[in-house]
Amino acid sequence: MNNLNKLLEEGKAFQREENIPVPTGRLPSLIPWAVLAFSLVVVSLGIEVFWSLPSHRPLPLCGEETKHLTSCQKTVNPAHSSHKT
Repeated sequence: MNNLNKLLEEGKAFQREENIPVPTGRLPSLIPWAVLAFSLVVVSLGIEVFWSLPSHRPLPLCGEETKHLTSCQKTVNPAHSSHKT
């Protein structure tokens, strides 16, 4: 660390000799990243809570009583199979 401190002191001395002003920059702000992270969490929770996911119940079997439904589950009757041996 001695060499590092020596180099830093030499740099500061050079700045003083040449009248180079000390940079007055701002520290990086984490606020934009925090806002972005918060908004992504809110969107994720909104999708999880409000997205209309299908229920865990199976679809009803297709038939005459389910004609009015938009989706139903078709079944294959093995007795009426197209394979005839």
